[in-house]
Amino acid sequence: MINDQAEQDLLVSMFGGSEPFWIGLTDTAVEGVFMWVNGDPLTYTNWLPGEPNNEGGAENYGEMNWGAPGKWNDATNLPPGRGIVEFPEPSGVAGLALAALPLAALRRRRRSGA
Repeated sequence: MINDQAEQDLLVSMFGGSEPFWIGLTDTAVEGVFMWVNGDPLTYTNWLPGEPNNEGGAENYGEMNWGAPGKWNDATNLPPGRGIVEFPEPSGVAGLALAALPLAALRRRRRSGA
């Protein structure tokens, strides 16, 4: 979960601001109501102006680094090839990891043609 601008800035500093990353955000339960995949509500947003727009009626996953470093976009139902996940460590301190999604079927071409 990205809860504020400081966390967003930390992610950009750690993982860069150009590669798109799925951030665990979805509106698959109710169109237009984005929530984190763990069920927590969205309390902070960093949408690129004009997003989310559900382009083509098939954008249900939130990604960052769309159009500008750290900015969010609602992406198609095939999320980007990699995502950023947060997990609790045994000490209770949250950790961050960059994960490659295991299925090649989840990879997609960017709408920009890249």
